[in-house]
Amino acid sequence: MSRALAIFFLFNFTLFAKSVSLDEILEYALKHTLTLKIKKLEVKIESKNIQIAKSSYYPKFDISYDTEYSKSLEGSIFSSKSINGVSIPSSTRYQDSIILAMDYELYNFGAKDKQVNIAKISKEIKEKEWCEQKKNLYLQITKAYTDALKEQVKIEYKNRMLLIREKLYEAIKRLYDARRYSKTNLADEAIAILALQKEIADAKMRYKDAINSLSTLSYMKFDKQIRLAFINTNVTTLNKIRYEDSSEAKILAYKIKQKREQIALKTKERYPSFELYSNYYVYASDSDSFSHPLFHMRKNSWNVGMSVRFNIFDGFKSSSVKERLFLELEKLKQEYNEKKHLFLQKVNSTRVKINELHKLKSKEKELIAKNREKLSMLKRLREIKRIDLLTSLKAEYELYRQNLNLKLQKIEIAFEKRVIDITIQGDKKCVQH
Repeated sequence: MSRALAIFFLFNFTLFAKSVSLDEILEYALKHTLTLKIKKLEVKIESKNIQIAKSSYYPKFDISYDTEYSKSLEGSIFSSKSINGVSIPSSTRYQDSIILAMDYELYNFGAKDKQVNIAKISKEIKEKEWCEQKKNLYLQITKAYTDALKEQVKIEYKNRMLLIREKLYEAIKRLYDARRYSKTNLADEAIAILALQKEIADAKMRYKDAINSLSTLSYMKFDKQIRLAFINTNVTTLNKIRYEDSSEAKILAYKIKQKREQIALKTKERYPSFELYSNYYVYASDSDSFSHPLFHMRKNSWNVGMSVRFNIFDGFKSSSVKERLFLELEKLKQEYNEKKHLFLQKVNSTRVKINELHKLKSKEKELIAKNREKLSMLKRLREIKRIDLLTSLKAEYELYRQNLNLKLQKIEIAFEKRVIDITIQGDKKCVQH
């Protein structure tokens, strides 16, 4: 009686427990998971790198101020010497100067465009990596949710089955007391009850572990009075799945594109670059006063010129770097083909698994329908005392066991479909929050 009362309270607790769905947990995780926030910051960092790359389109202006005192050891007042382009002061004086300098790269055969393109592709890669991180997070949460849901169902059904087992034990005990059943039969039933109690305890432990994993992944706190809802699925037709639409494929495609841009950049860096430069000088000097040059600086001179720079030989560095880039490009292509192969293999195996699960579910349904008919017939026979209580209880127990298997199969099918839906979500569903 006490056991039945405990199960009654368990069912009422289950009925009024707060329900939470997988979609609610995923939405919460999307807003609160730190790994996604970090990836979002990486996207913003790459946006700044684009601005840095674009800065090469503009001229550079520098202004410098110099103040100096030089002491002649030869006794000269104003003189200077130059050797190999280096000026050697040989006079005693205070001097100040202000220089405004401008440098601008006029033409470099499109190298600047390539640098900007590489920076833009880096941002696109980070955006797709956010999508990939989101996908992996969703898959982990879905797996933990499915594990917890399975254990929740096992606990519910096995508690009901335990109640039937205890009724069986009481019935067998009465028969044993009446010397109609052996002690071995009674002991077997007691062992079956203990085994079922252990299965329930193990299911509760696995349920707690799955809920803890779910909380860790989603940053969501769960009450003890929580009930997980069934998994909703809205999967695309498996025949329409394309690897090219996945975030993983997008990342590799962008990396291949970026590597080609880097190769093109290395080629263009071997070409000459044309630069424009200009300087404007303001200068003053005095042999005795420190402050006089500072307040009496005058326009001195300005210049404008153009330079051409061409790297003739760099110790085979550029050619080696270019060869390395070609090898990295080939590696990325092979990675793309391998990932595509694994993806399609996984989709095919999932398709087969879902079909097999549907077949099992169909057979299980047929078996349950027949057992329900059998149970109904047994109850009628029990009412007219044509069969004993043990036969009726065993049939009821078997029906619960089959219903449990059917429920677990439904959860597994929903999980596999949800995994496919998450895996193939492309750019349409990948929106940063």
